[in-house]
Amino acid sequence: MHKLLRRQLSKFFGREGEVPPALVSFLEVVDAAYRQADHDRILLERSLDLTSTELLEANRELRVYASDLELRVAERTAQLQTTNVSLELEIEERVAAERTISESEERYRSLFESSKDAIYISTPEGRLVDINPAGVELFGYDSAEELLMVDVGKDLYRHQEDRERFLTTVDSEGFVRDGELAIVRKDGEVINVLDTTTVVRDEAGEVIAYRGILRDVTTQRRLDRELRQVQKMEAVGRLAGGVAHDFNNLLTAIFAYAAQLRRGLDEEDHRRSYVDSIADAAERGSVLTSRLLAFGRRHVLRPVPLEINAVVSEMRGGLLRQVIPEDVELVTDLDPEVGLVRVDPTQFEQVVLNLAMNAGDAMPDGGRLTMRSSGCHVGDTLLEDAPALEPGDYVRLTVEDTGTGISDPVREHIFEPFFTTKSAENGTGLGLATVYSAVRECGGLVEVNSELGKGSSFDVYFPIYRGTLEQTPPESRPAVDIVGNENLLLVEDDPSVRVVLKEYLEDQGYSVLTADDGEDGLEVARRSGSSVDLVLSDVVMPKMNGIELARALRSETPEIKVLLISGHTRDRKRVIEESLSCASCSFLQKPFTPQTLVTKIRELLDE
Repeated sequence: MHKLLRRQLSKFFGREGEVPPALVSFLEVVDAAYRQADHDRILLERSLDLTSTELLEANRELRVYASDLELRVAERTAQLQTTNVSLELEIEERVAAERTISESEERYRSLFESSKDAIYISTPEGRLVDINPAGVELFGYDSAEELLMVDVGKDLYRHQEDRERFLTTVDSEGFVRDGELAIVRKDGEVINVLDTTTVVRDEAGEVIAYRGILRDVTTQRRLDRELRQVQKMEAVGRLAGGVAHDFNNLLTAIFAYAAQLRRGLDEEDHRRSYVDSIADAAERGSVLTSRLLAFGRRHVLRPVPLEINAVVSEMRGGLLRQVIPEDVELVTDLDPEVGLVRVDPTQFEQVVLNLAMNAGDAMPDGGRLTMRSSGCHVGDTLLEDAPALEPGDYVRLTVEDTGTGISDPVREHIFEPFFTTKSAENGTGLGLATVYSAVRECGGLVEVNSELGKGSSFDVYFPIYRGTLEQTPPESRPAVDIVGNENLLLVEDDPSVRVVLKEYLEDQGYSVLTADDGEDGLEVARRSGSSVDLVLSDVVMPKMNGIELARALRSETPEIKVLLISGHTRDRKRVIEESLSCASCSFLQKPFTPQTLVTKIRELLDE
């Protein structure tokens, strides 16, 4: 029996007491329970002893792991701190980069929007993706949205071959630099632009877009044409001035010989008509020389205040009717309020005649020629179309015809000297060149508008003159024969002119001494003493020119009279100034007729 149970029984029944039989079975069960409890206790104690050991071991391992974990946490924390610093720097750099990109985009957009050149992006198929305000203005559209709807190749290029050449070059080379194109604005006006374009390719190397800049060079090209025209006229003018002296000497001799021949023939002699034809041919040669010198600006002009309405009205009933065909109707529409201009009258008439003849030739089957005058103010807007004009008020003379019109290729050359579409018998190529030069010389401009089959219109601008008309006395007509008996000294290096003038003057009653240069003339005058009444001298001569001769003679004989003659137009201004410095000097431009010469001589001798 379990000792704990026995101790309990002793308390109830005494140490030696008997246990009632009824309790024996119960006590056996209790004893077994006590014994099972002891067994369980022993097992529990053993289990507790084992768990503590394991817990101690686990605690030790846990402390080691915790220490390692702290080290790893510290290392990771340090790494995270380093990473955080790097991340902050990276964020700052990215923010700075984004700010730089934003500022760059803003600068680009500002450049794009404010550029005076057109900047565009387009697709290879010919659609605009983007274009700046300058491009919208260049093409004359109301908005970028409207312009983005057009087909570049069909709507903007004037010549399709330009578009094809552009595509070939930019696709093969990757760029186009300063390629010149003719572009059509919305209003139909054709302008010239320089195109600089580069391609944009994708990763596969395929062209996906074009980026380009267009610069308007229309005004520059017009000025280039003006410059080329001036250079051409200057070159021809130099040529004309170079040959003018010899040519005018020839014409002077022809005039004189024709006059001599005519004088020796009876009125009924049919050969007089031959002589008259010779004189007429010489006159036409003189006019041709004047035209050459006019557009070459070698011709000396006498500009005066002029009322163009009066001149055109006077020409309408005379000269104009003679130079245009009878089946051409001549209409004038002259503004009575139009102002005065200051031009050479002969030159203005030549401008009107040349334009009228040109219009008449353009209407072989008849038509209408209209001459219209009007006043206009040239400001900044018109200057874009007429950059050669200075701002101000102008008188505009418009000459319109209903003729065949002028093609674009021909229109580019019509003001060039010797350019003509007429046959050699019908045109010299100097008419419109003379018009152009004459108008430009007085500060004006000629513009032409024409279309094949729809006629032509020439607008001539003359600067308005604010002064008043000058009253000029009528010119006196020289007598056919003016005789004299004075002594003349003729100094001329051209033998043909010297011989015929000597003969003619002697036939008029004068005594004529001759010399072939200035030095010889001075010696002849000295040998003759004071018997020479007038010296007739060419200007351009070897050894001593006419002006030097005149000064030398007048220094020795102040009363001697001098008439200088020259075929060089460049001498005229200088000689006129020299002539004005003394009362007994004068000047006569070659070529001249003998009647003109003797009239001038007589005027000087009679002063």
